[in-house]
Amino acid sequence: MEKETKSIEIRPYDKAWRVDNTLYRIGNITLPRGLPLRGIGFFIMSLFAIGVLTMLIPPLTVIPGILRNFMFPLFLAFFLMRQKMDGMAPHTFFFYALRYLATKGQCLERFKAYPLSYHSKAKMRWYCGRSRSTGGDDL
Repeated sequence: MEKETKSIEIRPYDKAWRVDNTLYRIGNITLPRGLPLRGIGFFIMSLFAIGVLTMLIPPLTVIPGILRNFMFPLFLAFFLMRQKMDGMAPHTFFFYALRYLATKGQCLERFKAYPLSYHSKAKMRWYCGRSRSTGGDDL
């Protein structure tokens, strides 16, 4: 007789704490579907960016207003809501990328910048199955 093995599924609850804020009503008007606040923010920011581009590049005024002021920002908001970069939302990824580029060569600790010293005297030696006479790998 063989024993039946029961498999236990362990579920991570990180998604349980990640709740998107959703807008279901505007005043007395109930929306047919909830709108995520992050999507509304992406729509407003893309509308602003397209407005700035239209001012900088005058030939963009040839594009019909409904496309330029509604459909393009809506498409960009929809795309940015679905897109993940390194497992993060695009605005979070670009924030961390800009923060890294701005603080390259220094460390932020308690809101103060400290220079990093790359010439540290600490060494790490790994002896993974080799004899000590070969020296191992220095990192």
